[in-house]
Amino acid sequence: MESPLWGHLPDHIIINIFSYLPLKERWQAAIVCKSWSESFDHPSLWRYFKFVFKEDADSEKLMCLEKYSHVLKHVEIEVDQKQKINRDNTCTVISTLARCKERRMQAFTLNFVGENPLFFKGGEIIDALAELFGPPSLDTNIVFTLKEVDLSHMSIVYSDILFNLLAENHPTLENLNILNTSLNCNTCTVTPYCILRLIQKCPKLRELACFYCSINEDVLLALAEEDRAPFKKLSIVCRREEKYGKDIANEAWEKLVKKHPDMKVCLGFDHTCPLHKLSAIMQPSMPIVVLRMDTFTYLDREVSLASAYYSKTVEKLVLHCKGTPELQAALLSLTANSPNLKSLHCYTVLNQATVDDILRHCPQLESYTLKTELENHPWMPTLVGRQVTRNMNLKVKQ
Repeated sequence: MESPLWGHLPDHIIINIFSYLPLKERWQAAIVCKSWSESFDHPSLWRYFKFVFKEDADSEKLMCLEKYSHVLKHVEIEVDQKQKINRDNTCTVISTLARCKERRMQAFTLNFVGENPLFFKGGEIIDALAELFGPPSLDTNIVFTLKEVDLSHMSIVYSDILFNLLAENHPTLENLNILNTSLNCNTCTVTPYCILRLIQKCPKLRELACFYCSINEDVLLALAEEDRAPFKKLSIVCRREEKYGKDIANEAWEKLVKKHPDMKVCLGFDHTCPLHKLSAIMQPSMPIVVLRMDTFTYLDREVSLASAYYSKTVEKLVLHCKGTPELQAALLSLTANSPNLKSLHCYTVLNQATVDDILRHCPQLESYTLKTELENHPWMPTLVGRQVTRNMNLKVKQ
């Protein structure tokens, strides 16, 4: 006989409690009584689901896939790709979602958290993604198509074919992140023509993260067309491919910003990007809010350009470079004119007077890394004000 206290709790309270439980504990709680078992199957508990495949025992999560795949809306997969069973489980999840007779999935994220096995190219996972992004079977009821896709933590090389399928079959796409900056993935083969086609097929696209070599002036002009929805954010990283690439002229950026005045750009340069390309890529009309220059070289001129171009918009600046008096002068010029700068991380030694002046110029800083003496890595940042409170809240939640 069911307890009058627990057995007659309102369903919405039980469902809310279940939403805080990991899947294994939720299963155990579901066998307590009939009402709890019925709540276990409620669709709201299965709209957001994270699959984690790191060991053999994680295969048990596949048991719920067939029963609940038709109600899943937001799916995240975290996989240690070094083990074959984890890769097989990942492919099973993706293929099952692709073959579901009633699709509701709107957001999909796939994260690699392990090391690639020797000679691994990820072909089986790419094939599964192609099935998910591709056309559904004729007897499939499409309730929703994908709006958000994040493949930024996959250390494999993508091709145009995958994103051509995504563009053709998911016109409601709003957010795409293919900025996989892993050291294991040092080549980008996604062409500007592919991104241009995706933009044309997905008129609601509002956020895009990709490599600089995957965009060109035609891409920016397509985003600037009159009938497009507001475009919010473009994140780009420049690497070795820019050695022979064509730089985007400032006129194209001007047209894009004129169409989308609230747009933000995050720009990064890694250590493989040729140094002479930085100043050619940095254009004055780019609305930069985040700028990373991880070149480990002299960046005096480039920081001076950033001061001249982006001081009014930049919110975060990260530098891995060599310290010089010219660099410190450029930093002082930038910080003195950057009212929105909230995060500054300079991984080179500065003199004490420069650090003091920077902190005086930027009382609004929430986090910074400014060292006056060489320290062992990793250099720990200093957190200020709201950032400290935010980190404390995160620890409490964990």
